[in-house]
Amino acid sequence: MNESDLNGEYAEVERRFFHSILGKLDQQLKLYCITGSVGRKKALLGWSDIDILLVIDRYDAACFATVGQAIADCNSTLKIGVTLFSIEEFNCGSLKNSRTLLAVNAILDNRLSPRVRAPEVRITPVPTALIKQTNRAEFARVLHDLKRELLRLDEYDERKAYKFLVILLKIVLQERDITVDSYDGVLEHASSLSYLAPDLPSPAFILATPERKSERFAYYMEFLERVRAHSSEIFT
Repeated sequence: MNESDLNGEYAEVERRFFHSILGKLDQQLKLYCITGSVGRKKALLGWSDIDILLVIDRYDAACFATVGQAIADCNSTLKIGVTLFSIEEFNCGSLKNSRTLLAVNAILDNRLSPRVRAPEVRITPVPTALIKQTNRAEFARVLHDLKRELLRLDEYDERKAYKFLVILLKIVLQERDITVDSYDGVLEHASSLSYLAPDLPSPAFILATPERKSERFAYYMEFLERVRAHSSEIFT
């Protein structure tokens, strides 16, 4: 499958989702933006999710039912992940996670293009200091998410484990004023974090070698050991 076909498959699923909620939410929908690798047209089939940032006027059961049903109606093996805010939450400076803060800057830099953007949605530049502050809180949560996944031992979901690990590496890179928004970017800069993640495999390699999943379990454990050993250095 070539890149245009791959992006076409993702685009079709996303298009069905978008039009499903657009007709039902109507004026309640204030911001709709595809983020992540699909938003950058760098999707990796079998790996990438379709990540959507949604801002709505206000929550109610009907809205949740609409979004949930739209995901179900896509009837696809491609996973749709929705980050949902009310407009008051989104416009508040302190209620966004670091991924959303980075998405705001990507919208401002025209690296991401919202399908819907109402004028009352506040999109202003996010200072690096705020991203770093949010990252520090998120690091502990994601680190424990990684541990919880690895507690499943042979049954662990490697895609989840790898994504958690990459989020952690992105946070450490951001601490060093290196902002990356893709797996390629993390792989490119991973050598500067060799004390945490030596010989970081690529998503493509993991997809191509599923039979080595159990073998790679040791890699994730080695990463945790290195975080333990360098805990006091990560944010200093």
